Amino acid sequence: MAKIPFALQLYSVRDALEEDIEGTLERVKKAGYDHVELSGTAGKSVEEFRAALATAELSAISCHVDFERCQSDLAGAIADCQAFGVAWAVIPWLDPEANPQLADWSARGVEMAAMGEAFKAAGITLCFHNHFIEFEPIDGKTPFDAVFEAADPANLSIELDVGWSHYGGADTLAVMQRYDGRIPLLHIKDIKQRYDGEEPHITELGNGATKFGPLLKAAGEIGVSWLIVEQDESARDPLESARMNAAYMRVHVF
Repeated sequence: MAKIPFALQLYSVRDALEEDIEGTLERVKKAGYDHVELSGTAGKSVEEFRAALATAELSAISCHVDFERCQSDLAGAIADCQAFGVAWAVIPWLDPEANPQLADWSARGVEMAAMGEAFKAAGITLCFHNHFIEFEPIDGKTPFDAVFEAADPANLSIELDVGWSHYGGADTLAVMQRYDGRIPLLHIKDIKQRYDGEEPHITELGNGATKFGPLLKAAGEIGVSWLIVEQDESARDPLESARMNAAYMRVHVF
């Protein structure tokens, strides 16, 4: 299969960034990454964070942007993404408590697609990123399908988190095949087997229950542009986890 480049979602090292942006980005580079996905700017201005990325010789390929920010200041959200020079913006979360019914998820899909039309006019593709809740059916249908069936495919794409989809009980390969051509970004995450009553146990790649082989093969067949490593929590130094994950990607993908 064709080799797909990979990046690190900086949410993985968010605490370290809050303490030392320059040093942390330097360690991200040394851990084996040339590219990153942004999740905020650790309290710095866009200009300051962009300069820190340049100093570390890291390039941003996408930005996470809050749904509420897009509702209240869409032009500002687009301008920030343009300042970083990214091709993709990603809404990372919709509150399930605020969207209890399938109709709510469908409405959010339409709303995000309207936002995506504005992003597209600025040369940026808007995506929505899933967690596990989007794959837990409501009245026989998943919120994930409700969102993307309601949204115009020309204006809303998918950042599919394969760890969360697996944890949520989805057939991730089937999801990828169903939305062929609509998934430019794939979040690569590993989570231990799900047990009722336990919190999700996110771990280094290859140590959890996510079956990456068929998914990585399919990624090369459905038009995925980037694989983005994310480890939300770590039992060790998150930067060491990031290094281990980069090593896994270089063996299995890059």
